[in-house]
Amino acid sequence: MSLENTRFVVIGTTGGIGSALSRRLNHQGAELMLVGQSAERLKHLGAELDAQTETLDATQADALERAVAIVLLGPGNRLSPLFLVVSAVGIEPTTY
Repeated sequence: MSLENTRFVVIGTTGGIGSALSRRLNHQGAELMLVGQSAERLKHLGAELDAQTETLDATQADALERAVAIVLLGPGNRLSPLFLVVSAVGIEPTTY
């Protein structure tokens, strides 16, 4: 299936599942914005996939809202109109 001319924001791209998903979407032709916590890994993946990147801590409650706002309102935005936001964030559950 071709994803040419589709635009995705993938949150959690510096981990295993998120980076694999990003590579798959890119291989199928999607345009990407990669969001992750590790600036160094994000920089390399962004260069590999020719994707916009944003370093955010997905454990913060407003991270998703900020990521989408960057895509929709940010200067130099290549991703409007947005097709889908995918969260591949692995957050360890807290027990009380």
